[in-house]
Amino acid sequence: MNLIAYCITIVALSFSLSAHADAVREPSPVKERDSQCEDKVAIPSVFDAAQVIFFGEIHGTQESPKLVTDVLCDLLTKGHTVLLGVEIPSNEQARLDTYMHGNGTKDELEKMLNSPFWTSNRHDGRSSQAVLSLIEMSRVLAKVTKQLRVIAFAPHQQEANYDESMANLVQSSINKNSREKILILTGNYHASRSVGTLWDPSFKPMAYYFKNFNTVSIRIEHRRGSAWNCVPTCGVQNLLDYVEKSKQPLGFTVFNELINGFDAEYLNESASASFPAVRNKENSQ
Repeated sequence: MNLIAYCITIVALSFSLSAHADAVREPSPVKERDSQCEDKVAIPSVFDAAQVIFFGEIHGTQESPKLVTDVLCDLLTKGHTVLLGVEIPSNEQARLDTYMHGNGTKDELEKMLNSPFWTSNRHDGRSSQAVLSLIEMSRVLAKVTKQLRVIAFAPHQQEANYDESMANLVQSSINKNSREKILILTGNYHASRSVGTLWDPSFKPMAYYFKNFNTVSIRIEHRRGSAWNCVPTCGVQNLLDYVEKSKQPLGFTVFNELINGFDAEYLNESASASFPAVRNKENSQ
């Protein structure tokens, strides 16, 4: 059975977690995406030679992990080996590996989610249902293709050199003897390839440290919508309406030169907030 046919026949999972009796949850997005490999998205051909592909996101939307899932599907169906990096604390790697090598059972899922990162009352969008769905689809694709690895690359505690630490962790995981593609989903400031931000002109983002790799950075934008993150407080945030983007075409726009550290942009019509995968009473907005 080929990869596309296998993806179409994936049985949807139920992510009810009885281990957290006080949790409140919405239906898992995985149930609605059991044929998502039909929605493969190819990056612009001008980037075909890139080894490292950054996607910079606003944390906590359904659309960003979905886009990365669709790009992942496209790369794997084309025969690439892929290293997928998610902005999850590195001390979650053992739990992540156990789940990735399992069968996606309820018990296996509960064990992966039974950690401070997933059960914390401060959900900043990185522990969303959409991210969990990306992990689950990656587990299935890895089992089918044997050509996919997933790493958690965020430091498990705040560090002064946070971005450099993230870059070092990913680079130490790259198989130097393979031609694998490295696909990274991270916050948009971390994905910039240029030095400096509005608040710190000397800030060096994670993607900056990949200057010795063939790297592209793609910023994910939305004309309007919402996201679950912690800016300023944790919960559903309404995104600004970008009137100037109303005439910009949806999908990929490749820049002639770096703009704010990015090689291209992917524009969605609207963003929808993705709720925490484990929602306690304190964050059940």
